Amino acid sequence: MKTYETEHFILRAPAESDLEDNYAIMRDYDNIKYLLTDAQSREQCLAYIRYTIRKNNEDPRDEYHFAAVLKGTQRVIGCCSLSLLDIRQGGLSGVVLHRDFRGKGYGSELVGFMLKLAFEELNLRRVISSCDTRNIPSYRAMERNGMRREGHFLQGRLPSKREPDFFGDEYAYGMLREEYTSPRE
Repeated sequence: MKTYETEHFILRAPAESDLEDNYAIMRDYDNIKYLLTDAQSREQCLAYIRYTIRKNNEDPRDEYHFAAVLKGTQRVIGCCSLSLLDIRQGGLSGVVLHRDFRGKGYGSELVGFMLKLAFEELNLRRVISSCDTRNIPSYRAMERNGMRREGHFLQGRLPSKREPDFFGDEYAYGMLREEYTSPRE
């Protein structure tokens, strides 16, 4: 799998050696409180890393998974992914960051990378993403990159084990290739 570089990151295929960094993210509720998952054990993190390795090596490929390595540290502080949606010639993008590295523009940088990959390299027609409406940094990162809010789904998020009776609200975002390639305001 190809390795990419942005201003602050080396984006490469996940590896089993990323386990401790991945576990540091996924075991901490504050890192994942807006995801539709619960805190993960080491074994669950390793299983997920192995899943991403397998998906990155499939042919034809329908998922792209990246470990976000902060330059100068060799530390994985997050991950990002793009799943291809054949029906719409589009992709579904997602980003996760360790809480200690928020507020530095890294989420926006990773969203920008995913859009660049989707539109410039994979030539997709459309990219979509969604987030819990309480996750302000997530939707701001999408908006900073020109993604458009397309919907607000009341009680559209499924409950989790930690909040079994809570159906959260969700924002849906999207961007078309022509929106990405036209000058942004």
